[in-house]
Amino acid sequence: MKATTTLVCLALSASVAATQTPAAASKTRAHVEALASPRLEGRLAGSNGEKLASDYIVAELKKVGAKPLPGGSDFLMPFQFTAGTKDGGSSLAVTGSNKTFNTQQDVRALSFSDNAEISGDVVFAGYGIVVPDSQDFGYDSYATLDVKDKIVVVLRYFPEDADQKTRSMLARYSDLRYKAMAARQRGAKAMLVVSGPSSPNAGELVPMTFDTALAGSGLIAVSTNGDVAGAIFRGAEKTLEQAQKSLDSGNPHVTGFAIPGVTVHVRAAVQRAYDSASVVAATLAGHLPATLR
Repeated sequence: MKATTTLVCLALSASVAATQTPAAASKTRAHVEALASPRLEGRLAGSNGEKLASDYIVAELKKVGAKPLPGGSDFLMPFQFTAGTKDGGSSLAVTGSNKTFNTQQDVRALSFSDNAEISGDVVFAGYGIVVPDSQDFGYDSYATLDVKDKIVVVLRYFPEDADQKTRSMLARYSDLRYKAMAARQRGAKAMLVVSGPSSPNAGELVPMTFDTALAGSGLIAVSTNGDVAGAIFRGAEKTLEQAQKSLDSGNPHVTGFAIPGVTVHVRAAVQRAYDSASVVAATLAGHLPATLR
């Protein structure tokens, strides 16, 4: 979260550079070099580098006569933010598999998942991609499916063997948060993500990477490995490998399907770590030219 300190620096630099003199250019360079120096460690929110950057900017603001915001006694406005996530013990069970799948190897929450648990019937929704009507493209993984109150299984990524134009379009809407939103809008209660046998990282869990938009997505969202997918697809009309192969051409008429006789119980547990940082805010009195007074 570098924007706060960087934007204030840019404002300071712009005001100096406006005079169009060598001295102004030198000052601008000095500000940029100070805030980009290794000592500030990238100015990541909550880090010591962010605090050093704030101190530098506050000192520069004071030099030009800036004051704290009305009613305030300080240039710094603290706020709290989510600094990271980890799985806190998600689990999954498939009816008839005689096995509970646990977080370390088999199932992992996605960082934007709700913390909840649910049981339900399962529907395979292909790649789970919906291209908006405004794109005039005609690709909707849910077009023929009823997923209301169901648990949706979707493939990670997008069709691997489609032509370049199709791949480019579908890639825009293949982000997992976007897939979760599409599933939720159609009434799904949970989304299970599988890296298909023909995909990169086949059968592996999705890393729980930091997500800067960490508000809950409105449904449970987890990734599962190949063992879980095998248990779910055991009684399906196609194996997962066959289903992915039929989808990978990018043909919009290839559809997903319900998986009868299978019930999944899934629990997502996301633990979020919080930290604090500060926004630098100030006021600077303006001076109108005499002709405008």
